[in-house]
Amino acid sequence: MFFATEDQAHHPFLSAMSGAGWHVWTSVHLTLRCPWFLVTYPVSLDGLTFQETKLVGTVSQLLMIVKQVRAGIRNATGKVSVQLVYVPFESGNDCWKIAMVQRILAIESDEGHHTGHVYDFTDGSRYIDSPENPRLSDSSHQKLIVDFTT
Repeated sequence: MFFATEDQAHHPFLSAMSGAGWHVWTSVHLTLRCPWFLVTYPVSLDGLTFQETKLVGTVSQLLMIVKQVRAGIRNATGKVSVQLVYVPFESGNDCWKIAMVQRILAIESDEGHHTGHVYDFTDGSRYIDSPENPRLSDSSHQKLIVDFTT
């Protein structure tokens, strides 16, 4: 998943205020219609605490952010809140949905190859992002990779 921007959406004033290496955009475009994450966590700076929110395109990027927040890197404090933004293709609906993620499991084949992810939501439902959907009822093919309740 990639988020694209265009020159017309660049905000020069806020970009200059954000500091070196940062750019502010008034809009982004999604290059693919695949699941992505909305990640929010508290940041404390100069006695003030505010919520930082990131748009994240891959599980590996998400795990890196979770690790950094839990370690307190870049003034991050507290708990990470993760929402999955996805299109439930199996429902025949073409609209994006968003759901709070409780945990993410990796799906592995009999040979131990990664074949996708299972996202358990806080409401008890789940979304499966796997082209093969191997033995989803068989928990021996699922490995917990992150739990947001801890």
